[in-house]
Amino acid sequence: MSKLIKGLVVAVALGLASTVMAADIGPIAIVNINQVFEKAPQGQAAFTQYQNKMAPNVTKLQDQQKALNQKIADYQANKAKLSAAEQSAQESQLLVQQQMLQSSVATMQQSAQLEEKGMLNAFSAKMNTQVAEIAKQKGYHLVLNSQGALYSDKTVANVTQDITPEVISSMQNS
Repeated sequence: MSKLIKGLVVAVALGLASTVMAADIGPIAIVNINQVFEKAPQGQAAFTQYQNKMAPNVTKLQDQQKALNQKIADYQANKAKLSAAEQSAQESQLLVQQQMLQSSVATMQQSAQLEEKGMLNAFSAKMNTQVAEIAKQKGYHLVLNSQGALYSDKTVANVTQDITPEVISSMQNS
């Protein structure tokens, strides 16, 4: 029984300590990163650049897929007229072409992911600089992604300030 009481006292003490520590954090701000990316000119420019860079690759792969689909349709239409050896040869050839196309798609996806990662990293660096400047100017000790908190009670919601519009404005002026 005394162990239970000691445990309860320790838990209460830790709870009070964490409350005091939370109070010492100071002002907290939040930023909606998705909204900044969508509305800041740097985000729009990065997205447009990404689309323009990837569009030719996508078009090329779509054209290759259409050509392969046409070859498959032609093969199926003429299959009855072909000998077993010709059918086997054409099926093998179509299979190789399909595998090459799948490999090209996988390569393009990897390239797109690397390009997207680079674009997001460059954007994040610019945005983080603006967030840090605003946080220092306004005296915020902590800035969180508004989408990243899994839980916060009303007391935290009442002490946080959404600085997303300020970040967007700052990025528009930089």
